[in-house]
Amino acid sequence: MEKIIRRTLSFSFILAFMLLVACASFKYQDDFSFGVSAQADSPEFPVYINGKMCLDTDNIPGLCSKRISSNEALIIRLDARTYSYSLQLACTRELNESQSFHVESGKSFEYAIKPEKFTNLKSFTCIGEVFPDDRSQPLSAKWEVRVKVVDKDYVNRETAYFRSEKGRRFLVMGAHARTVNVQDEGVWHTYIESPVIEIKGDSEKVMAFSESHNMRFNSIGFKK
Repeated sequence: MEKIIRRTLSFSFILAFMLLVACASFKYQDDFSFGVSAQADSPEFPVYINGKMCLDTDNIPGLCSKRISSNEALIIRLDARTYSYSLQLACTRELNESQSFHVESGKSFEYAIKPEKFTNLKSFTCIGEVFPDDRSQPLSAKWEVRVKVVDKDYVNRETAYFRSEKGRRFLVMGAHARTVNVQDEGVWHTYIESPVIEIKGDSEKVMAFSESHNMRFNSIGFKK
C-alpha cells in the first residue's frame, strides 16, 4: 500500500511539474497575420445592451438582437479599456443617432437612446466601431445590435423556474402554459395544460419551452 501511495504521489508531482512547464512556455503571440475583425465585417467588440452582454448564438460577443418595450430606453455600455479610443456610433437613419465619441483609458462608456426616438419604428439597428489609440497601425472592431420594438402594453410570459419540495423537483412554466415541451433525461415529452411538471433528471440539463393560448412563449435551460 505504501508503495502504491508513493507511486501515486510521484506521478502527481510529475504531472503538476509538466503542467507548470507547459503554462510557463505558453507566451503571448501577436496575430498580425490573422486579419482584422472589422475588415472581415465580423462584429466582435464586447458591448452591454441594457445590462446584458451582447452575444450571438455561439457566445461570441458583439452581435445580438434585443427585444425592447416602446417606452423603454436602449442603454449601450462598454467596459473600461487599458487604452483610449474613438467610437463611431451609427444607427438606423430615422433615429438620427450617428455620432462620434472619444473615450479615455480606464473609463467606461454609456449612452442611452430615449424611447421617443423610436416611437414610430418597429425595429432599428445600431452599429458601433471602436478605433484604439495604442496600435501601431490603423485598425478597429465593431459591435452590432438589432432592436425589435414591442408594444408597451404587451405583457411577456412568466419566467420559468425550478423548485424542490420534499425531495422532489418540479419545473414551473406558469399558469398560462397550454402546452409544454420538456427534454428530461435526454427524452422530449409534451404536456397539455400542465403549468407544473415533476422532473426526474438533473435540472441543469433540462430544457423546456411552453406556449399559451395566445401563442406567447417562454423557455428555460437552452444555451446560446
